[in-house]
Amino acid sequence: MSVYLSCLSDFPFENRLTQHPSLALSRYQVLALVRILRLSLLSLIFALSLSIYLVSLSLVSLYYQHWCLGLWKVVRF
Repeated sequence: MSVYLSCLSDFPFENRLTQHPSLALSRYQVLALVRILRLSLLSLIFALSLSIYLVSLSLVSLYYQHWCLGLWKVVRF
């Protein structure tokens, strides 16, 4: 956790958020905000990759279904 805190202190937005009088966010609130943003970005990436995987899987399934149906017609007649 200390490595994470030291890495976060290098970001310039963290100093602006904690030192600006109108915002007055504490360091823990900034850490929570960064954590929430990171989790939402990761969940968005996961959802997009899952949807791409499912679409490609359905397209492959349709291709093989069409190919097997054509093969069945050739073998049958």
